[in-house]
Amino acid sequence: MRVVRVLSDWTYRVESLVTGRRFDRHANCLKMYADNSLKVTQSLLSMVKHDDAVYLVKRILEWRYHPELAEVQLLVEWDGLLNTSWEPFATLAEDVPQRVQRFCDQHWKDPGTAALRREAKRCGLNAPKRR
Repeated sequence: MRVVRVLSDWTYRVESLVTGRRFDRHANCLKMYADNSLKVTQSLLSMVKHDDAVYLVKRILEWRYHPELAEVQLLVEWDGLLNTSWEPFATLAEDVPQRVQRFCDQHWKDPGTAALRREAKRCGLNAPKRR
């Protein structure tokens, strides 16, 4: 694979040297090419260092109430990562409030969303504006 485009500080588009297919990948999924002729300097290491992982939310896919944890969770698709994960609503409402607000706006009147609406209000998000 080779990096063909930098999409953000944390997300890169890579291309397979065999098939030519392109993929978006998080920096933590990349491994620097190395052979005997590559001179690894401190400057090079500092350029590729990503030790404080930052993951960018690509999309919020769905929500659920997790009864054992007594919390509302959101299923997140991460930019450049292959896996999705369930994350606490409150954490995402703090980290990416506009994304969470947009998701809530889309699902506010769906059947069975009372827990979602309660959690949104508890976290300081608003009911969608009437048009």
